[in-house]
Amino acid sequence: MHALLLGLALATGAPALKDPPPKGPVVVGRWEATQVVIGGQDTGQHTGLEYAFDPAGGWTIYRGAKALDGPRSFTTDSKLKPAAMDLTENGRTYPGIFKIEGDTLTLLFRTDGKADRPAGFDDAPDGLMKVVMKRVKAD
Repeated sequence: MHALLLGLALATGAPALKDPPPKGPVVVGRWEATQVVIGGQDTGQHTGLEYAFDPAGGWTIYRGAKALDGPRSFTTDSKLKPAAMDLTENGRTYPGIFKIEGDTLTLLFRTDGKADRPAGFDDAPDGLMKVVMKRVKAD
């Protein structure tokens, strides 16, 4: 009887198991652009630009406090190397890749209408756009 009570006391005093970490990179959240490269050139268009990805697969572009109109969705596949992300905006799909390193998200996607996905994160040559972002911390 004492062994049973001791076992119960130890079990209830043990720390609870933590949830396993999510598998693969997580893009859900709000991200502030720090760089926008189009056709290999840093455009300087990052000021005030934010992307927000929601858990239901929608995304929003913000310029300052203003959300830009347009139906948008995204899909990701973290099993591919590099991880794949397709951004859809107003019925047009932009195939791309992404990586997350700490609080930095790098997106590289096609803007020229071609269906092939970029192979790596080199400079964004013609037909590609690279956006580097930092995660926006919740207040």
